[in-house]
Amino acid sequence: MIVYAPAGLGALRRKVSQYGEEETRTGQPKNNALVSRLETVQLTTVDVLSFGEIHAGDLDPRENYLVEVWLPKEPQGGVSPLSSLHDYVSEQGSEILDVYSAMDRDVALARVTGAELIRLPAEIPFTAELHIPARVRLVSHAEQRDAQGYEIGPIADASSTAVVAIHDTGWGIGNPYLDSITIARDSVVPGEPPEPSAEPSGSHGAEMAGLAAFGDLADQLESGEVFPQARVVSVKLVGGDDQALWAERTRLAISTAEALSNSTEVIHNLSIGAANVRSDSRSIWSIAIDELAWNGGAGRLIVVAAGNADPFVEREAYPNSIFGRSIDHPAEAWNAITVGGITALDLLGPEDEDFSAPEPLAQAGEVSPYTSAGPGGLRPIKPDIASEAGNTAPGGGIQGAGLQGLSLLTTASPLHSRGRLLSRAWATSAAAAVTSNDLAFISNSNPGLRPATVRGLLTNSAVHTTTLNRQFPSKTERLRAVGYGPVDRDKAAFSSSNRPVLFHEGTLSPRRARGSGRAADREVVLIRLPFPDDVLEAIHDRLVRLSVTLSYFVEPTASLARRDYPGCRLKWDLQGPLETEDGFEARINRLVREQGVDRGSGSYPWEIGENERSRGSLQHDTCVVPASALAGERVLAVFPVLGWWDYRKESMLNAIDFSVVASIDLGDVDLDIYTPISVSVEQEIEI
Repeated sequence: MIVYAPAGLGALRRKVSQYGEEETRTGQPKNNALVSRLETVQLTTVDVLSFGEIHAGDLDPRENYLVEVWLPKEPQGGVSPLSSLHDYVSEQGSEILDVYSAMDRDVALARVTGAELIRLPAEIPFTAELHIPARVRLVSHAEQRDAQGYEIGPIADASSTAVVAIHDTGWGIGNPYLDSITIARDSVVPGEPPEPSAEPSGSHGAEMAGLAAFGDLADQLESGEVFPQARVVSVKLVGGDDQALWAERTRLAISTAEALSNSTEVIHNLSIGAANVRSDSRSIWSIAIDELAWNGGAGRLIVVAAGNADPFVEREAYPNSIFGRSIDHPAEAWNAITVGGITALDLLGPEDEDFSAPEPLAQAGEVSPYTSAGPGGLRPIKPDIASEAGNTAPGGGIQGAGLQGLSLLTTASPLHSRGRLLSRAWATSAAAAVTSNDLAFISNSNPGLRPATVRGLLTNSAVHTTTLNRQFPSKTERLRAVGYGPVDRDKAAFSSSNRPVLFHEGTLSPRRARGSGRAADREVVLIRLPFPDDVLEAIHDRLVRLSVTLSYFVEPTASLARRDYPGCRLKWDLQGPLETEDGFEARINRLVREQGVDRGSGSYPWEIGENERSRGSLQHDTCVVPASALAGERVLAVFPVLGWWDYRKESMLNAIDFSVVASIDLGDVDLDIYTPISVSVEQEIEI
């Protein structure tokens, strides 16, 4: 219950005092009906007034937010609520954008900083409710202003952000969005300058650069300030000559980008690809990507677009249409972050409606009609994850691609835009660039992490949503369509009180010599996850989500005939809810079983399962279980699987780095499990 006290809390204090000291004629405490039901009394907060839509702890005090402020229409203590809000907002230098007058409420749309929003309930004590306004992507408004030569708003300082290298068609100078965040430009196309060709495809690099640096610009332009997550380096990889050995050209491009940025901690984006004629086989290009991402064992972040489905105009073809073409080269690379497409864009823009475009094909949350599918089978899960790739509206013999409301808004190439600064992008090339932006966001928020950890954190946020489960009831088809699923970069970058994220950066030697004349043993690394007993037992039967991700890089071989492609493979498993630690160790370790210990009863009901998730170098799985099933410490094991390192003396005793990420999500249960976990110390045990 929310009590409005515009004149102060004197009346409430008086009623509570009378309840404790006075009685009615019937012998009941005075004000019994009101006071006896009160358990606690506290000043209201943003969290309470928004019914949980807004969490004060998630607000950046300096960032601007759009918020609906719901106010009573009648004066409160002789003061007009709406006038009071106007005064408060104007004093802070913020603004009210619009007001809707309903029957018993005035609803004001205000742009305020996070700090102002947190203070608002105390400054305007008669605020009835606070809500996040419905946001229509204002692409139409932004494009209109762009066409009119509207000058861009301030671009936030990007000097301390991550670096993304765009290996694409290049871009020229003249777009202030890109000029402000471009470190350098170069070309590895023989005889061609860094600028793109005049062909329409030459605009591609500038569009990908905008998405990698800013993400979708539509909402940012309306907020009044643009926030880049990355600085960019342009390396022209694709030009007029397509007769290239792409493996060598990509190696040269990555070396060039890191020299230009004076850093090896670069996120490399390849929103390009070529048809995979064998559909289920690697190429020298993908092998090169694996070697570059292996990076001598240190790892390197390389993001690759999965590739697009063949165009179609029959609406009935979707979603099976995405299975008509396998992912492109080099997207099959084990060590790449291969990105497929989903879409949240299912509303036509004004321009689309003017042209009488049909209804959008995909519903929000479904697979993008543009994306192609992974090969499936015994190969690694590809794509790894899925990001926004846009939507289509086919009909009347046309595909309906690139529509205003169904595309992402990004930067334009000055050579191709006729003076405009903005352009539209779609398909898996756009999804890959958005993923590079997400990785930059994680790196900015958590500096100093290994590349394997950064990609592990992003993948750990992936989930097969209810919408995707309904669209693809078959797990096999779901994995081929979207990999581990759409990601959430905020959940990837940060813990919260009811969703702690743990990570461990480790190293293991797949084989360890035990002395002269003795065979080498295999090392298993056990990591103790300190899940709190009391808190999880308190919500005993509530369902919670457990997610675990293993991220590492394989050393590839360039022999297509060799059976073992990676030098060493790793797997992970977790002690089950009914399993003792000794039983778990016996289940995963033959040496323990030989000591007479009975193997345990098994792990959790994982969605993907051990066999399928273990096929690649990025292994993610999730399960939904009662909270009590996670109560208490659990041991997670990382252990090696045979690879070609086993057959070469010079590599038998190599070590391999890995990163493990685990998270528990309590959903709408507002309990703090972060604190008890954070005070625990993670222990590592070797067997």
